[in-house]
Amino acid sequence: NGRRDMAFSYLKLSEVACQLRQYDRARQLQEQALPIFRESGDNWGAAFTLFWLSIYYSEIGDKRTTEHLIRESLSISEAT
Repeated sequence: NGRRDMAFSYLKLSEVACQLRQYDRARQLQEQALPIFRESGDNWGAAFTLFWLSIYYSEIGDKRTTEHLIRESLSISEAT
């Protein structure tokens, strides 16, 4: 699926952005990937993306969002 491949590309680019300490850009790329994974029914991709987003929010000190994202990621992971 071409869109799913695009979502994986966004995730890979977000890894590069993290390595360059461009965390806001990494988050943007992850947020672009997430709806594509969801629309394509790729639960693993969605759960993985949510996990990475939780790391971003943890790094900026947003505990509430971090916990929400981790729970959503775990819920998806456990359902698959």
